Amino acid sequence: MNKLNVLCLFGGNSTEYEISCWSFDSVIKNLDQEKFNIITAGISKTGEWHIYEGLPEKIRDLSWIEDLNNLYPCAMVPKSKENNKARLLKFIKKDYETLDIDVILPIIHGANGEDGTIQGLAQIYGVACAGADLSGSVYSYDKTVTKILCSKIKGLNQAGYLSFEKYEFDSDCENILKFAEKNIKFPMFIKPARAGSSVGIIKVKKAEELKQAVLEAFKFDDKVLIEENMTGKEIEVAVMGNKNNLTVSCPGEIKPNAEFYDYDTKYITNTAEHFIPADISGKTSEKVRETARQVYMQVGAGGFARVDFFVDGDEIYFNEINTIPGFTEISMFAKLLMHSENITYTELITRIIELAVEKT
Repeated sequence: MNKLNVLCLFGGNSTEYEISCWSFDSVIKNLDQEKFNIITAGISKTGEWHIYEGLPEKIRDLSWIEDLNNLYPCAMVPKSKENNKARLLKFIKKDYETLDIDVILPIIHGANGEDGTIQGLAQIYGVACAGADLSGSVYSYDKTVTKILCSKIKGLNQAGYLSFEKYEFDSDCENILKFAEKNIKFPMFIKPARAGSSVGIIKVKKAEELKQAVLEAFKFDDKVLIEENMTGKEIEVAVMGNKNNLTVSCPGEIKPNAEFYDYDTKYITNTAEHFIPADISGKTSEKVRETARQVYMQVGAGGFARVDFFVDGDEIYFNEINTIPGFTEISMFAKLLMHSENITYTELITRIIELAVEKT
């Protein structure tokens, strides 16, 4: 059987560029090179695409973009008439090489990667892409849209919230803040509507901090949420599959050992503890798993995703879904499925690629 040509993307013009590089380091070490021909391409912080043929460690330490001897500009082009495959042009000085592409594996978190842009590019060029498709990515990436869609799930609990665009805040700032103070109560969370990895999230405990926190969140997105503070255990579930043929992991639990599970706690201080399975009752565990399945299908996710909850006693509150969750050594997605399905990291990545081909 011919090997599939897999274009692995990392980096990206995003606030989550570093996390993508760290995630990719874990992925590239576990790709089955007996089954796949791997083409590694990095996207710089300013959006340039380069095939990178240097040491994986340089991706991990973010210095790959300075390794000029191993960088080759590249660009996607339409399918070849000869074999009906999407192609990547690798530019070598004044010449170029054409590489056939069967599947794109995007390990790009946040904007210009997880938000539907890469998925749309794959759709235009007719190439399989791992993970959610264009619409599923868009719906899942916008926290407000996700909340609206998931409110249609019978019995689903979510935190109270207020969502608004920057132009609305600029024209009616005082009334928006007063409404939040009256209806959401302190403490509350201020979040960019379209960002991940806890980037730009601020916990606000008093009124005089609220406006500045909103203005800070607007640095990351033009839409912001003010959200009710939720208590209880932070629970995550990994889901893998297409349509209704899904594998749903056991719930895992994160204990941040910090004010909340923010960017520093996730990636810098590393103070969080992870428990698999989560310390919740069997009945609650099954309810969380079923709710994760419903959320995944409601937003049109595909391939793989991580669904996050708060669990307070028997009460379950849906938080968010991530269609390209972290793959770093501390990330829960891979750990959950490896534990639940008794598979290796390599087998997990292989299945993700196979699911991309399956849906085309």
